[in-house]
Amino acid sequence: MSSMCYQTLSFVECLEILRQAKAVRAAFFDGHAPYVVPMGFEWFVNGMQPVVCLMMPKEGRKAEALSVCTQVCLEFEAPDAAAIQVVLAEGKAVPLHEEDGAMVYAIPVETMSGRRYFLPDD
Repeated sequence: MSSMCYQTLSFVECLEILRQAKAVRAAFFDGHAPYVVPMGFEWFVNGMQPVVCLMMPKEGRKAEALSVCTQVCLEFEAPDAAAIQVVLAEGKAVPLHEEDGAMVYAIPVETMSGRRYFLPDD
């Protein structure tokens, strides 16, 4: 297996990945096991802090996991022909409001890092 080289992304480059991403993989923990699920999202910047918003049913596995642990890990990926661009972000989910029978959670990003992995020339 070939090794991949990578480049660390700046804060601004990480925000660009969030802008380009079509979905997020959200990782929850229910006290027993991690649970990762792709989701749609919206985001904005409050001062210098990105805030990611997720909408989910008020009941179900994600809601149960958030009742145990509000810490969420998010993975964003942006398309690129020559590289894989990934941003990981973490924060605590805070209920924002109810919409169409679902809950909208805001996740103020506490930590964020990104990498651009270059595909090997095999």
